[in-house]
Amino acid sequence: MVIIPVFPSNISLMTLNQSLRSIEEAKVQNEKLKAIIVLTGVNSNPRIKDTDEAREAITDLISKYDYVSLARGFITTRKIWADISCTGQGVTETSNEKAVSQFIELMNEVLI
Repeated sequence: MVIIPVFPSNISLMTLNQSLRSIEEAKVQNEKLKAIIVLTGVNSNPRIKDTDEAREAITDLISKYDYVSLARGFITTRKIWADISCTGQGVTETSNEKAVSQFIELMNEVLI
């Protein structure tokens, strides 16, 4: 399983094409290879439409790949991510219930 993190931005979407081509090449060696795209750095303000636009663009882009999917879950931009990178903690080791819940929900979708 390949997990591809993608920011809801035009630049990140442009680089997704290269990632998809790399996965296509890797499928030659591993026919069972699958990939899931996870939106990360998502703005928590629902009025910001970047996420919806990115989901639509990604859905169109991956429609020709039966082994690539877009996760329903996502990672919201939160201060906790910067904080734990300095301490060496994982998000589940923190007391930020929203971040922990969101992360566990996403991992259950991706890994199970």
